[in-house]
Amino acid sequence: MAAANSRVCFDVNFISFHDDNLPGTAITDPKNPTSFVLTTGGFPQEVILQTRASSAKISKLSVTLNDAKDILVERCCGETPTAFEVIAERTLARGSVVGSNSSTGAEAAAGGVGGPQTETFDLDPEGAGRDIRFIRLTIQSGYCEFVAVYSIDAWGEESQQRIAVLQSKPEIVM
Repeated sequence: MAAANSRVCFDVNFISFHDDNLPGTAITDPKNPTSFVLTTGGFPQEVILQTRASSAKISKLSVTLNDAKDILVERCCGETPTAFEVIAERTLARGSVVGSNSSTGAEAAAGGVGGPQTETFDLDPEGAGRDIRFIRLTIQSGYCEFVAVYSIDAWGEESQQRIAVLQSKPEIVM
């Protein structure tokens, strides 16, 4: 395994909402923390992330959202993202608007504008955080019709074994 408590690198494996102007890769880009993706409305919405290594021991997972209410975080240790186990289920408080005074912030929240919500999950790297290959975030409900997903970050140890992506170009013989 790599150094303990280093950043675990993810790639987006699946996203249930799509917008060409807001690609799913924005949520795994640590170089651009203000980038985000926006759900298309309706719930539930899902994001499945895959570790770049063959597996990881994750000690901390952090999600930054806007206007999410109920979320579910699951893990999968298999080679394909099919058998998920629940890590955590949370109901989030509505975020407050950053940089505003309290009365304006309260008015904005009442009027349907929330602020960033960061939820951190501490995991036992030898228990629920062990041998993770996929993470699934399910947004079960929101305070609005649309939820912004800013980032999903993890820290822990990645396996030194990387996943090889092979491209096949079979020849057709007639």
